[in-house]
Amino acid sequence: MSRALELLERIETVVAAMDPLTREVFLLHRVDGWPYPRIAHVLGIDVTDVERHVAAAIVAIDRGLCRDRR
Repeated sequence: MSRALELLERIETVVAAMDPLTREVFLLHRVDGWPYPRIAHVLGIDVTDVERHVAAAIVAIDRGLCRDRR
């Protein structure tokens, strides 16, 4: 398996393990390209909550990838 596919599988595993709302916010923003205000409006949360969920997702992915490098 290529290094890129291994990396994608590790990211997918981390994303799948996220809190459902964090995962949804992260995917809407990073995969679908939605801006924070749109996500906040559609999900009925504050923009600051969107920021918090995206940050939490990025931290989780970083930790998951760092753990695999040890």
